[in-house]
Amino acid sequence: MKRHALVVFLAAAVLGLAIDRQVPWTDDARFYVPAAASYGEWLARAVSGPVRGDFSAWSRHQIDTAFRANHEHPPAGKYVMAVGWLVFYRGLGWLDEIAACRVGVTLLWAWLCALTFALVRDARGPAAGLFAALATATMPRLMFHGQVETLDLPVTAFTVASATMLWRTLEAPRLRTGVAAVLFFAFALGTQLNAPFILVAAAAYLLITRPPQRAGTLLRLPDLPLVLAGMLLLSPLLVWLMWPWLWFDTWPRLVAYAQYHLHHYGIYFLYRGELYSDTPAPWHAPWVMLAFTVPLPVLALALCGAWPPIKTMLARLPGVGRPDLTPLVELERSPAQRLALFVILQALVQLVAVSLPGVPVYGGDKLFLPAFPFAAVLSGLAFAALAEQARAYRRSRLVLGVTMAALLLPGALGVLLYRGSWLSYYNELAGGVRGATRAGYERQYYDLAYPELATALNQLLPNGGRVAVLPNPKEYAPYFARWRGLERLHQGVELAPLGEAHLLVLTHERRWREYPELHARFRTRPLAARFDVAGVPLFSIYDLRP
Repeated sequence: MKRHALVVFLAAAVLGLAIDRQVPWTDDARFYVPAAASYGEWLARAVSGPVRGDFSAWSRHQIDTAFRANHEHPPAGKYVMAVGWLVFYRGLGWLDEIAACRVGVTLLWAWLCALTFALVRDARGPAAGLFAALATATMPRLMFHGQVETLDLPVTAFTVASATMLWRTLEAPRLRTGVAAVLFFAFALGTQLNAPFILVAAAAYLLITRPPQRAGTLLRLPDLPLVLAGMLLLSPLLVWLMWPWLWFDTWPRLVAYAQYHLHHYGIYFLYRGELYSDTPAPWHAPWVMLAFTVPLPVLALALCGAWPPIKTMLARLPGVGRPDLTPLVELERSPAQRLALFVILQALVQLVAVSLPGVPVYGGDKLFLPAFPFAAVLSGLAFAALAEQARAYRRSRLVLGVTMAALLLPGALGVLLYRGSWLSYYNELAGGVRGATRAGYERQYYDLAYPELATALNQLLPNGGRVAVLPNPKEYAPYFARWRGLERLHQGVELAPLGEAHLLVLTHERRWREYPELHARFRTRPLAARFDVAGVPLFSIYDLRP
């Protein structure tokens, strides 16, 4: 059985590493890539130095110097990038810095596909597990995050891994899975701040499946499983151990970390034509974004997969069924229903956490990204029912294969047609990216550095020239410098103020307040080049020369 999961991982890894080398850089690259490089250099010194009797890497000075970079975030996700940086950039020299950092992230995405496969296979068989894995692999938004140098996919992978091991331990307590749950939860905590939501969902699951018992006039809560105690007590300690920045001035630095995230600066978010920043978007924004960015058949199947345990719980509500505090018999009898309930709660907590009053919502889908693979798991559980019905047909395998292909086709087409621009994907509910753009949703974010932009500028300015990038020019100076360093952009192509530029690159990012005026002002100028996805422009280049 483990071999099947390994095959899924290897197949996904090949797909992820081979599908596209033209994925744009994100503006997070200027934070996370230097941090990964700094951490990687320190790790190399910390491991190799003592062999030579050199322990200087373990001094406070060297630790503070290495981990000051991007100390606003814990290091686990950047360690993943650092391994790729050490091997493929510094060691072998096969890849540039950003591409090397992406290798580890892509392998985590492949692992995520294998995790969803194994979780569903254990409950409903290999066909359902395969569907869950393929549903994960053909989510265009998730594909994008699995290709870039950010922390959102790493925390998602560690979250799903921790939840998977927690689920297995709750079902059949074993030391191995319990230790794995504690370790993976530590890695999730050690990547981003949204990891504790796993425990909130687990607590809700326990209260439903092991409800309080009456003891006279009191209610007796269920015993706390040992694995949850370990996650509560040991995982934070492991985070401290893996984060050398906290080894010195621990309390002040923890307080600074918490304050940074509690008082995070506002980030622009365009939602239904309204711009939000310091004022958070409406509570329903994460729910609508999830509904609009998961491939429609997978979304529909996920809802079907969620229905059986929801139906069971509704039957116990006042006015619907018989309310009591006894364990739900249907859940006791059905491991698949218990898994569905566990996954529903994990997904719901991810969404509810960013729907609460005052909580900032930005970055399209990144803040609730773990909900995507959990939706894939639910879709796999629902597909199992279709697989059972397919067995009634004479050519059951053919029927099952055709059904699976038809249900996965919209997502697969999204992966192929939006190739490299998966962040712009919207499903049929939104009318694709064209309908979403008309309705006032973001067609892109991150101020992406599309490789096609460098190619177009080289063609338009073969002898060099000056380029203005609007509406947010500050992010593009690092991009231009990196492109020139990699010889992907002519050395003579330079950024310049609008009044001195030969060309204007207008990135179609409506979350910038200046965009409508800029678009109206320059749309009649000669169009030198344009980059589209599904017929919607992502950037346009206007010729400003007389």
